[in-house]
Amino acid sequence: MFSPAKSALIGSFVGPVWLLWGASFLGARASIWLVVVGVLACTILAWNIASFRYVRRRQPPVTDINRPRSFGWPYRIVVIVEVLLAGGGVSLASAHHRPDLIPIVVAIVVGLHFLPLAKIFKIPSVYFLGIVVTAIPLISLAIRDHAIRDFVACSAIGIFMLGASTALLQRLAKEVV
Repeated sequence: MFSPAKSALIGSFVGPVWLLWGASFLGARASIWLVVVGVLACTILAWNIASFRYVRRRQPPVTDINRPRSFGWPYRIVVIVEVLLAGGGVSLASAHHRPDLIPIVVAIVVGLHFLPLAKIFKIPSVYFLGIVVTAIPLISLAIRDHAIRDFVACSAIGIFMLGASTALLQRLAKEVV
């Protein structure tokens, strides 16, 4: 079952993955960045988990009237298409000896998958998330240095996802008080 709180919690875990993936492109320059990002991301993640638990504990009990909707096959189809497109894009980038484009391709596919999810979930702000997550890697293509480009794209997506997740959980926490 989907809920905005669960969605935000997923973003709280995915954001640090993008941040750390971005830092990995810096090579030897990444050591201090990895420590800073790791500590900051874990702190925000812990805060978001605590916020999620707070929201869940204060929600009314689930009954037939307020039962969360199940999104079933439309949701599954979007996720399956996302995985297939991301895998195909990774294979294509690898086949053309362009591993530097792998994070860009994956980021574009991830961003695009939010667009149909916004309609399925009926949450307009998810359109914004999809547009921003798709635009970041496209804009980063203007950066010539591959390592810096991938660092910028992945880190920006990670920061945006962590920030959006934190903002949503804080809004939900205020609503259940």
